Amino acid sequence: MLSLFTQICFSLLLTLVLLLPATVARPQEKATIPKQQNHSSPLQVRYYQRTLDAQLSDYESYWIGLLKLALEKSGRDYQLSPVSAKGVPHARLVSNLLNKGPVNIIFMGTSKEMEEKLLPVRIPLFRGLVGYRIMMTTTENAAVFSDISSVTAFKNAVIGLGLNWPDEVIMKEAGLNVVTLPYHRLFNALAGGRFHGVSRGAHEVKGEYEILKQTKTNLVIDNHLVLAYRLATFFFVAPDNRALADAIRFGLEQAYRDGSFLAYFNNHPAVDNAIKLLNDPKRTWLWLENHHLSSQTRDIPPAYWFSPNEQSP
Repeated sequence: MLSLFTQICFSLLLTLVLLLPATVARPQEKATIPKQQNHSSPLQVRYYQRTLDAQLSDYESYWIGLLKLALEKSGRDYQLSPVSAKGVPHARLVSNLLNKGPVNIIFMGTSKEMEEKLLPVRIPLFRGLVGYRIMMTTTENAAVFSDISSVTAFKNAVIGLGLNWPDEVIMKEAGLNVVTLPYHRLFNALAGGRFHGVSRGAHEVKGEYEILKQTKTNLVIDNHLVLAYRLATFFFVAPDNRALADAIRFGLEQAYRDGSFLAYFNNHPAVDNAIKLLNDPKRTWLWLENHHLSSQTRDIPPAYWFSPNEQSP
């Protein structure tokens, strides 16, 4: 009887000894997973540099400068390479990223559809200024906008937009009359009377006008209206390029924490021009609803958004 008991105890003890290494190994295996890959190679960052009449507008210089700031704050070594572009439409930008084209990062206005196709860095680069729209018009058509005081009245104007801009669906859902063309053709069409105005972000319109007025002397900036809706401009990368997205996100967040993002924003000419336009008390604000923001974008904290004169819908 004692011998049988001893055998049973020995068998149980042997079973526990055999199981013990597997039990202990689980936390040990978790602890040995590398926390971070070796970043000995610099990040390769390639972006489109878009010009207007062979000149770089101030808002284009803004986002390029912000990209450099984010990379510097990321703590990563990097190589930044511009790729010349003229009027590359949004659809081709997306295709280029997905098919390992000449660039690996783009910036554009966001939408749920875009965030499903690409990997966004959900920090608004212009703090939402892209959603405050100012019309560039002509001396011949300026009166069209001076007579508008409601969204209903705005439907009588014909508005030019670039191809695949997220603004198109927002405006069409509000019943506005929209014509789309490649970006590099918009302003020739405007000067020629194809439509009454081209909708531009408050941070974009002044810099573009300063370039365009040299050759298109009938262009003017409307001084009566702001067409407003919630919209953000993000950096986007390919879905499998998380290393670049994480570096940019970390760099932008760090720039917010140490104050360098807001210092850059507040002191840039494109932003200064936008604030002057938006804070004009004579302007009428017309608000549209944007139904195409993802829940993640809607949940971005208020500190990341700009609110001129505490205007609200």
